[in-house]
Amino acid sequence: MIKNNKIVGYERFAQSTCQYSKDGIHWNGLPIPHDDKDQYIGQKVNNHEVYEGDILSDKEGISDPDVMLWSEKWSGFRLRELRNNTFLQNTSYDRIIRNIRENPELLPE
Repeated sequence: MIKNNKIVGYERFAQSTCQYSKDGIHWNGLPIPHDDKDQYIGQKVNNHEVYEGDILSDKEGISDPDVMLWSEKWSGFRLRELRNNTFLQNTSYDRIIRNIRENPELLPE
């Protein structure tokens, strides 16, 4: 969940109710004020859900990290290279290292 372009918490559905967490560990039924939500893209990397704005990399650090964003051209989520602002089609990333909302300085101008 996003407020003022910063991650302020997480939301999940469990036992037919919404639960909220500020840290992703401790959950309760108290809503967290927010402006927006990052979209789950429907895929997992090493059993972790991938969300819009997540930065992915490979464990060996061979490839440069890339960010998961919506592509109008492809009408879907794609990885975008952080260095030259192009979308990728084939990837082999195996870890999520951070989220672009927490590290906006990584986006190219």
